[in-house]
Amino acid sequence: MPERIISKRRKSRIEDGSRDIYGTIIVLALIVSFESYDVAPLKMLISILGTLLVIAIAETYVITQKESYYKKRRLTSEEFKYILKHEFQIMLASEIPILVFVLQHFNLISLDTAFLVAKILGLVTIFSFSVIIERAMKKTWLKTILYSLVSTGIGFLIIALKIFTK
Repeated sequence: MPERIISKRRKSRIEDGSRDIYGTIIVLALIVSFESYDVAPLKMLISILGTLLVIAIAETYVITQKESYYKKRRLTSEEFKYILKHEFQIMLASEIPILVFVLQHFNLISLDTAFLVAKILGLVTIFSFSVIIERAMKKTWLKTILYSLVSTGIGFLIIALKIFTK
């Protein structure tokens, strides 16, 4: 049987979805740790964005160095832009929690509700991007749902680990 070739467009969807899941797990871990402290929502938003920015910059640097080493040359601007776009994909994961905590900042919802909604929406985000990834890999709907539930469960376990280690 011939090896299945993943199209460039599907590969991009898989890579972007993976980065979104990664960023969402980071954001959820931060939210869980902030929940234990009396942190103002605005400070929390700044911390979430700052953390994701630092991670994106650090990963961009490391991957750029690694690729330069393997190619035995400096990267072209196109290659660098591709890495930059790919690594900054984790910033998208902050959109939902930021919106939830903006609502809280304007006292439209309580702080407890904001934490609960942000965590639930984070897990829904992980599930949703897992579905996108599985469908891009041409899995059946049954396998897509099962694998996405497993992926969401792994995200939940990572967050639970953060809860137990604070």
